Amino acid sequence: GDLEIDLIHRRVRSRGRDIYLSKKRYEVLRVLAEGAGKVIAHEAILRAVWSASIDRIGYLRVAIRELRRDLEPDPANPKHILTEPRVGYRLVVATRPTGVRR
Repeated sequence: GDLEIDLIHRRVRSRGRDIYLSKKRYEVLRVLAEGAGKVIAHEAILRAVWSASIDRIGYLRVAIRELRRDLEPDPANPKHILTEPRVGYRLVVATRPTGVRR
């Protein structure tokens, strides 16, 4: 698709261009990418990235808003980083074709 995430080399490309993310935004994206297709709870992301509990949800919301601005063709209508109301977020990405090596 139009979003490429290379966790081994810490590279992100959107619509053919390299995207440079802050450490925290990259870590949020990494957590979502590692569970691609699954809903990742707010609490799980906060613990993994900030070692914090749900009382710091504002940090996560800001990071998601900034990631959408960087990665989505239309941040107001995201197609990659979806909100699961009152639960968390889901990263929707196309998978690699069969036979492609990592």
